[in-house]
Order: sequence, then C-alpha cells, then structure tokens
Amino acid sequence: DLGWFQKGLKIINEMDSIILNNIHIQCSMITLYGKCNDINNAYNIFNKNINQFNNDNDIQMLYASLMDCYAKIGNQYKLIELFNELK
Repeated sequence: DLGWFQKGLKIINEMDSIILNNIHIQCSMITLYGKCNDINNAYNIFNKNINQFNNDNDIQMLYASLMDCYAKIGNQYKLIELFNELK
C-alpha cells in the first residue's frame, strides 16, 4: 500500500543518523522497501551497511532481510547468490 510506504519514508527521513545505524532499523528499512517492490533501495541500504558490522549475527540479519525481499519478488537466482555469499 502506497500510503504505508509514504509513512515509512517520512519516519525514515525524520530519524537521527545515529538511530539509522542500528541493525534493527536497517533491516526494517530493507523490509519496508522490499514490501513495496523497491528492491533497488533495499539493496542500496544493504550494500551501504554490510561492511560496517563485524558481528556475524548482524551480518546474517542484513542478509536475511535482503534475501526475503528477493524471495518475495520471486528472484530465486539472486536469493541463492546471496545465500552462497553468506556461507
């Protein structure tokens, strides 16, 4: 629903940059973009932030969020590619 997408973007734009660096916020942003079929922005958030974390759990959370986006749009090739990167 475009209304929810617009509300989500408004919230993101109003957030402090410190909050935006939180792993849970980043995963939620990836999920938001993925649910709206905006895979490019979802990937951009993933790609911009994947190297900032050293914790395996955080890295797995980012991968899982992006993999879920690709699964929802039916792109099994990109899903498998991400899964193989994660190994």
